[in-house]
Formats: sequence, structure tokens, C-alpha cells
Amino acid sequence: MHGSANRSPGEPRVLVVDDDRDTAETTAWLLRLRGFEAHIALSGHDAIESARGRAFDYVLLDLAMPGMDGYQVASQLREMPSCRRASILAVSGYAPPEDPRHERAMGIAAHLLKPIDWDQLVSILSTPGGHADGPAAPAPRGLGMTHEALPSNRFPSAMSTLGDGQRPPMPADGLPN
Repeated sequence: MHGSANRSPGEPRVLVVDDDRDTAETTAWLLRLRGFEAHIALSGHDAIESARGRAFDYVLLDLAMPGMDGYQVASQLREMPSCRRASILAVSGYAPPEDPRHERAMGIAAHLLKPIDWDQLVSILSTPGGHADGPAAPAPRGLGMTHEALPSNRFPSAMSTLGDGQRPPMPADGLPN
């Protein structure tokens, strides 16, 4: 549950929920480089606890987690005053369901496939008024696609570039800290 200590008024607050520590930390790190206030939760229970203490503008939520899965987390977050207006973006290695009404009923605004298209994610998170108005809010345009609709060369790993052609700094051994 890391975040920046001093929040700028226009800095969107993002909760990254993923049981894979490397994925969560890398995603949060890249978001911070782009000016977002990013917090990490490594389980569904951690996400609920994080939301008790602060409001979030966006939640990037891994769906396949042990214990409490992403759908259960989304449902509980929607019940919390601090997250009622947050845009919950499901993140999964699986294609979204053919009928998105189930995810919409759970309060999930969009379904992103792993590995995430970094430029697409930053665009969504940077769009003014991109907050969901509750469980029935429509998904941002262009999301909720199936694997067949996505050209594979458009989805580079988040570690490959920062979206502007720069590579993130890495230690000499090539491994993240």
C-alpha cells in the first residue's frame, strides 16, 4: 500500500490490485512516472482495507486472485462510499465475457487484457470525467474487446516502453528492485 505522500489536487489516485507483487509494483511505478498517485494492494482483502482509508479515482483490478477474486472485490468496493464513484477497470489475461452485463452489474467499467496497452491505459486514466457513476456506468469506448479484435503487436509489455519511446531505468543486472 504504497503511495505518494503529497497529493497534488489534480493527481488522479489509482489503486493497483494484483496478487503478483512484481506486476503490481511495476504498474504503480509506471503510473507514478506519468504523474498518478498509485497505491498497491496485493490481495482482495488488502484492497478493501486500502479503500477504507481513502477514496480512489480508479481501481486496476486483477480478476484472477486467490481467496477473494476480482469480482468479489469489485462488488465490495462498490458498496463503500470511498469507491462508489471510482472507475473500476478489470485486468485479466482472459478475454472479457461475451455478455458484459455481468461485469457492468458488478460495477466494472472496462475489461483490459494483459499485458496492458500502456498508452491506452494512460489515455483512459487521463480522460477528464472518466469516473464511473456507479454500477451501470458505460465502459470507456474501445474497451471490452476480445482477443480476436486486438492486433497482438499493439500490446507491448508494460516494461518495454513508457509509451513515449523511453525505456524505464533498470539496474545493471536487468532486474527490477
